[in-house]
Amino acid sequence: MLRSATPAALFLSLLSLAATAADPPPGALGQYGIDPERVTVSGLSSGGYMAVQLSVAYSSMFSGVGVIAGGPYGCARTSGTVNTNLNRALGPCMAGTYTWTQRWWQCWFAGCPGPDRPDEKTSIDLVRQYANTGAIDPLTSLRRQRVFLLSGKDDSTLVPAVVDALHRFYEAFVPPTSIREEDLDKLAHTFPTDTFKKGNACSRGDPPFVSDCKYDGAGKVLAHVYGTLKPRNDAAPTGSLRAFDQIPLLPGGVNTGMATTGYVYVPKTCAAKGTRCAVHVALHGCRQTAAEIGTTFTEGAGYNRWADTNGIVVLYPQIGKSKHPANPRDCWDWWGYTGAAWLEKKAPQMQAITAMVNHMKVTPP
Repeated sequence: MLRSATPAALFLSLLSLAATAADPPPGALGQYGIDPERVTVSGLSSGGYMAVQLSVAYSSMFSGVGVIAGGPYGCARTSGTVNTNLNRALGPCMAGTYTWTQRWWQCWFAGCPGPDRPDEKTSIDLVRQYANTGAIDPLTSLRRQRVFLLSGKDDSTLVPAVVDALHRFYEAFVPPTSIREEDLDKLAHTFPTDTFKKGNACSRGDPPFVSDCKYDGAGKVLAHVYGTLKPRNDAAPTGSLRAFDQIPLLPGGVNTGMATTGYVYVPKTCAAKGTRCAVHVALHGCRQTAAEIGTTFTEGAGYNRWADTNGIVVLYPQIGKSKHPANPRDCWDWWGYTGAAWLEKKAPQMQAITAMVNHMKVTPP
């Protein structure tokens, strides 16, 4: 004989059923109707280097890339230690050459390997080697990419010669007509906009590294990687910027150096069932995380304005505030601080970002 359920037991049972039927718990990254042929990535500085790494290692996923102040794939890679890689990163891969201080002090201890300039030829050879071993996607996928490059003529942190070398790197794999490079007068090491009034001066490379430069960097990137766009939304946002839990999407067993929380901007149209939207991954630079500058990059860079009117979900992954001892400035890994595989598909941070993109994809009903 079945016993009648007590009121308390019935209440708990109803709660359990409600939890089972509910949407993912608050903080979970959502899922949307994503067009897999319209997934692109861009970034500033270390985010620019990471955008290059993603576009090359996962070329079958990304159809376009925008790089503001970044250099060739694996530019900082040497046969030495992580510190030797960092020495090269700060020298030829940012300053364009080993600095006087490096030559007279650091090179004595850690060495100054490789050419004394950003070396796209070594990067090209490395990409071919990795593709032959299956460490990255086949190079044929790169031919479909559209590439936008931007350097600042007043950028003394990452000089224009490094971006020029990146241009030559992409020319080895991408049709020249698909590559656009612009050099902007009076632009230092910062993300340029034509509307943001609360950041640093365009001529200064200081936090929050978002500036009113009378130049719409986000619009330039998106227009090149996607083609002609509808006019942006200059009124109040119609979509929403949502925080999400990055932890479930990080590879286990390694220190990725990433934060617990990431952000995603979802246009109102993309939140509706039956829609099919693009995805753009926007990568912050060093010292530009939400933990340090709040929503200055995620709301101020200008991507969301274009996303609202063009059906683009914008993903803003985040590096953690001093989450890795070898990364005190909260940069993306472009010199190997997360391990030897930092340039390959199994690189922890690239695995995390691509897992986020894959998680968002659902088949439209």
